[in-house]
Amino acid sequence: MEAHTAYQKAKTAFLGGALEEALKYIEIALAQSPPRAEYLYMKGQILRLANCFQESVPCLDSTQAKYWISRGEVYCQLDQFEQGKSDFEEALQLDPENGDAHYFRACALEDLGREEEALVAFGQSISFRPNDALAPLHRGNLYFKVGQLEEALESYQLALQVDPKNTDALAGAGMVHYRCWDYPEALTYFEQVLQLNPESAYDHYLYGNTLVKLDQLAASIPSFNKALQYRPDFREALLNRGDVYTQLGELELALQDFDQLVLHHPDYGDAHFNRGAVLSQLGQDQHAFLAYQRALEINPNDREARERMNQLAP
Repeated sequence: MEAHTAYQKAKTAFLGGALEEALKYIEIALAQSPPRAEYLYMKGQILRLANCFQESVPCLDSTQAKYWISRGEVYCQLDQFEQGKSDFEEALQLDPENGDAHYFRACALEDLGREEEALVAFGQSISFRPNDALAPLHRGNLYFKVGQLEEALESYQLALQVDPKNTDALAGAGMVHYRCWDYPEALTYFEQVLQLNPESAYDHYLYGNTLVKLDQLAASIPSFNKALQYRPDFREALLNRGDVYTQLGELELALQDFDQLVLHHPDYGDAHFNRGAVLSQLGQDQHAFLAYQRALEINPNDREARERMNQLAP
């Protein structure tokens, strides 16, 4: 079989998801001719898709930017971020306006803990990929992480200009408003997210938390219910629903939530503390004492748990 024919068969198999067949044909192509960049690249892509990252590294070296980018991605998947960054920089030497190379270099810099450099690199990627929402979204997340909320919101809004239905950007903008205590505006963003992704447990949780901040306690319960419907092990949603029940005076319902929490998450100190508070209100001081004691065992620095335990000591 001629090399070109084998290469075409490998490409067809690869696009069809038949990775073993694709690898067989690309090996035939490589054996029939001197190594060609596109053949090596195809073998590397096949191995990457098969999660054979380490084996794919030698196949991706070339004089074209896309090959350096692909190899850099492999190194980053192997958590070798410095080597990945170097490959992305090699790609930029060949193609300084390659938005993908700027983007992946920014991601590598972030993984290396070099946030300021990463923010600059994300900006460069945005300038060369103006119609892509991914770079402004990622930059927004990084700005949010380092506490630059105004800049984060600007980046999320830029992502939304490109992709108005980007749920991650909508949720990010909502979180910025939430962090800035602008709860009504945060609520509008979370509503949009849930319209687009109604089965997102985390966004139901955020919506419920925002309603709590607006003192709409009873209205928050269905949101926490939804969060737990889609993610039954969502401990924070269960904890917050229990807190709301406590504030509404529904102590038995609150106790059920906290009992379930300590059963499935026995090392969750907040659950033991809140359970102790409810037990105390129900007049079960001995059980409350034990709950506070457990909370203190988990977090010896919990001064409030210590104080309440001392108040209930026999």
